Amino acid sequence: MAAANFNACLEFTLRPDLDGQGPHLSPGDSGGWTAWGVTFATWLGWCQAHNMNRPTIASFQRMKQSDVVPLYRTWFWNAQLCDDWHPGIDLCVFDFGVGAGPGTSIKVLQAAVGVTADGVIGRDTHRAVATFDADTLIARLTHQDADFYAQCSGAKLFLRGWDRRNQERCVAASVMAKGMKT
Repeated sequence: MAAANFNACLEFTLRPDLDGQGPHLSPGDSGGWTAWGVTFATWLGWCQAHNMNRPTIASFQRMKQSDVVPLYRTWFWNAQLCDDWHPGIDLCVFDFGVGAGPGTSIKVLQAAVGVTADGVIGRDTHRAVATFDADTLIARLTHQDADFYAQCSGAKLFLRGWDRRNQERCVAASVMAKGMKT
């Protein structure tokens, strides 16, 4: 379905105005150091899982954007079976998963299509997703993502930015669903 859409979705996720900029430390952000949308803790886990040298903050700050692409493909795109979703739906699931975690994103998708939100994508989830047209499901996901963000502990500081990203994701997803380049 959307196998060729990983790069387009990643391009959206890595937009500098949506936290895809190089290394930075935002006051009040419990995630700590972030580079290209990846926290230092996530990068540390990736390096450990792949028998890479233990990163330091200094090495993390020198990372290139291309260094995080395999992590995004494996731990977010593949983990959420984004190749199985139609263009636009894949962006919603992928990008929300980057911020909220793949398990949470899958549960939101499942709740949006009315199946048990267990975080495991199986036959029921696939069938239910297939019953929705892309625009309807994108709208549902956008609404549920907004509800999730409003309940997060960092909402007082970051809700405006999260909501802006969510709305821009909705627009980009709708464009993808219609087969146009974002």
